Amino acid sequence: MKSEILKLESYLIYLRRLFHEFPELSGNEYNTQLRIIDELENLNIKYKRAGKTSVVAEIDTQREGKTLAIRADMDALPINEDNDYDFKSKNKGLMHACGHDAHMAILLGTIKILNQYKSQMNGKIKFLFQDSEEVGAGAKKLIEEGYLEDVDACIALHQDPLVNTGEIHIAKGKATAATDSVTISFFGECGHTSTPYLAKDTIIPACSFVNGLQNIILEKIDNQSQYVVVCSKFQSGIRGNIISPKTDVELSIRYFDEETRKKLVSEIKKYANSIAEFYEIKVEVEDTFGCSCTVNDDDIREKLKEASIKILGSENVIDSKPKMFSEDLSFIFEKVKGCVIILGSGKLKSERIKLNENKPIDDEYTHCLHSEKMKLNEECMKYGVAIFTEFALEFLKK
Repeated sequence: MKSEILKLESYLIYLRRLFHEFPELSGNEYNTQLRIIDELENLNIKYKRAGKTSVVAEIDTQREGKTLAIRADMDALPINEDNDYDFKSKNKGLMHACGHDAHMAILLGTIKILNQYKSQMNGKIKFLFQDSEEVGAGAKKLIEEGYLEDVDACIALHQDPLVNTGEIHIAKGKATAATDSVTISFFGECGHTSTPYLAKDTIIPACSFVNGLQNIILEKIDNQSQYVVVCSKFQSGIRGNIISPKTDVELSIRYFDEETRKKLVSEIKKYANSIAEFYEIKVEVEDTFGCSCTVNDDDIREKLKEASIKILGSENVIDSKPKMFSEDLSFIFEKVKGCVIILGSGKLKSERIKLNENKPIDDEYTHCLHSEKMKLNEECMKYGVAIFTEFALEFLKK
């Protein structure tokens, strides 16, 4: 298998760069879908269009056995890329800043390898190219359409440039956080900026809310709880000479248990109401649930850990804490047993585990997910393919 994957590396890089160059937003991955379909047809793999722009491919051994699903997300982000390589995004204002380009390339590479080993397996494999992960919509659609009904297990990965290439992190139990979006809307009265005392401004109250929020959360929420509260969007204003009658503040909250969620939302509402009362304006608070925690099944985790150790060695397979980012993969794992691993895509952990002497694009991988400067080490992709392949061959062995 090692030799096949070595031969595959240029194929993986080609695909990843193609996807990277032409990113598309959640629910609009139309050209991405077509590129996946073209590749599946070249490989003579059966597929169906699913969801809004998803694709479900399948390798069926025509022998009775279990069904495995392997999932990759497809969507990009509304971020203007600030990198300078040749395959930089050509779609202005859009970027694969979360590495879904690599996830798709890894899944296509896995299909190519596993199709060669079809005779060594029973059952079938579904390959889920899933749209709209970033807005928490794609996985639910695949479930609604019945693509998980006959699945015995599902595996996935997420690349992370802050983890060394050649290393994976695998959490026990909860693997990623749950998330909500909380929108606070302050309502006042507009007026001329020459007479602010005759209007009811909303920018100053909203600024007071944002500036004081973290102190309120620290005072009111148990500091043993794991959570994150971030102001990610602040929108206000009509023009420079008009007092703003409405200001919207959007918060991203992340947590691992329902009690923490309830407490966070409750304290945010109380604080927003107190600000509005002080400034004599109105406020509305809307809490929108995003997705629940992604929970790794113990049995599938152990099998995926064993497959990873075979590829990378036990010293490079790390039992890790859960990540604070969120995944709509959680909805799939509520339906079927599953496990997600964090695939290191940063600096090389060790020259010893390199499969060849190809050098990464850049020596520095210091920017996190969703950064306009995020880069990943393309050398990580072959490890993803190898781990998926090893797991599938063992899980579906004859």
